[in-house]
Amino acid sequence: MPLLIAIVVGFICLVIFINERSDDKAPTIDQALCWRQPAHVLDRLPDQFIVVDLETTGLHSGNHRIIEIAAVRYTPATGATETYQTLVTRKSPLPREIVSLTGITDLELKEHGIPESDAMIQLLAFIGDLPIVSYNIEFDMKFLGKAASRAKLTFDPKHACALWTARNTIPGLSSYRLVSVAKELNIRSGQQHRALGDAMTALHVFLACVERGGPQMWIQTSIASSASTV
Repeated sequence: MPLLIAIVVGFICLVIFINERSDDKAPTIDQALCWRQPAHVLDRLPDQFIVVDLETTGLHSGNHRIIEIAAVRYTPATGATETYQTLVTRKSPLPREIVSLTGITDLELKEHGIPESDAMIQLLAFIGDLPIVSYNIEFDMKFLGKAASRAKLTFDPKHACALWTARNTIPGLSSYRLVSVAKELNIRSGQQHRALGDAMTALHVFLACVERGGPQMWIQTSIASSASTV
């Protein structure tokens, strides 16, 4: 009986994590940056930008940690992409529900991961001074901001939210999970709940939404510099 209860509780936690991470819910007044009007606007896509995605041990940047980082550098003029991806080590075992969700194991992190501080140094070098985009920017910026702070690094890039773009370009969807929006746009999803696969999917969703919305939609969802993200 205790084993059955543990399995049920683990399943419930997994469902909650998936739903909250995808940000399907209606916005509240204090919710993500992807609901707020940008402070600065551009009239076109930048010459290059970075799409970032993370896998984490949970939803809260104060208590949980990054276990995988991926970034895609995109050049609109040519469609060229360059990628960065790494696993991030941790001292304690991964929660069972995160292993089930991502397929990432403690052994993989031990054998192939690098320390968080090294991962942040590499990521910031890859980003340089380019703006970043992610699917739910508030989530990723908080985790990256905390990680940068622990590594004593400065992290304050200009950024845009692909989720915000999707909600404003394709209103009325029953779900705004990344995979659901990709399906609506006839975009093949990459490997779900892995950072590089989701980053590539987010890139194509973002581009499709910007193309649908036209210049004015890009102005509404353009790169904005954030004051405080941690």
